[in-house]
Amino acid sequence: MLPWWMGVIISWGAVYVVAITVCSLVWLMFRRVRVCQNDHSVKCSND
Repeated sequence: MLPWWMGVIISWGAVYVVAITVCSLVWLMFRRVRVCQNDHSVKCSND
């Protein structure tokens, strides 16, 4: 059996990794959309 605090650390670590992954994906999507709107607005609207 693991100590209870190791379970807490593991669970918080999993939540931390998931949060970082989701935030990085959202940031990449947001940056891609923003760059698309700013630099290539004509191409994006025509596509």
